[in-house]
Amino acid sequence: MTTLFMNDMSQAERIDYRKCEEDILENKFEDKLIPYIEMCILNAEPLLKILRLISLQSQICNGLKLVTLQAYRKSIVQGYGIEILSWFLRLEMAGLIRCSDKSEKMSTYLPVDFINLKKRFKLFSTEPPQLGDIARYYNGYVPLLIRILEEGEQADFTNWDFIEPAKNVPIKKKLLKDRLLFVVGGVTRAEMGIIKERFPDMKYCCTTATITGNQLIEGLRE
Repeated sequence: MTTLFMNDMSQAERIDYRKCEEDILENKFEDKLIPYIEMCILNAEPLLKILRLISLQSQICNGLKLVTLQAYRKSIVQGYGIEILSWFLRLEMAGLIRCSDKSEKMSTYLPVDFINLKKRFKLFSTEPPQLGDIARYYNGYVPLLIRILEEGEQADFTNWDFIEPAKNVPIKKKLLKDRLLFVVGGVTRAEMGIIKERFPDMKYCCTTATITGNQLIEGLRE
């Protein structure tokens, strides 16, 4: 499963997949079972695709309720074999999939409070992306890393603890400085493209890994 599963999907399947992603990001399903994911499991579609969606739902909801998590786990084991359980459990240990019920806590990492981060950092544009708008790269979504850098830029990268959208808060004029950015944990190529366009003074971006959603999930398989 080293090839990108998107390459093996028809146009209609890609549309359905993207629609499910967008619905999850809008928290339409909350922490309930998602019919599209259940259908993918029944059809024995690539497990990488399914685990990406479950991980996304878990992050957006700040954890899945126990009955939902157990239902996903049971369906995957029945459909793909008991040997797949270790992959699912590694995702839980890493905190990508987690239970909101304290009775089943595998991850030792603090959960990501995406709901509050989304509000505080205004990660979703309320207007259709326009030419020159950084939200166009992710269909209206602005990566958290970019928002943090915008916040830092407004404070000249000293101490900062709040952000307002750059279009509403003018950035103070200052001497241009060549900066070096370190990203620990990984960065996507799309994020690097946004950084290059949005922050021209960031001459170099050093990171522990250049990642994709597939690599992040599949990296925990073995």
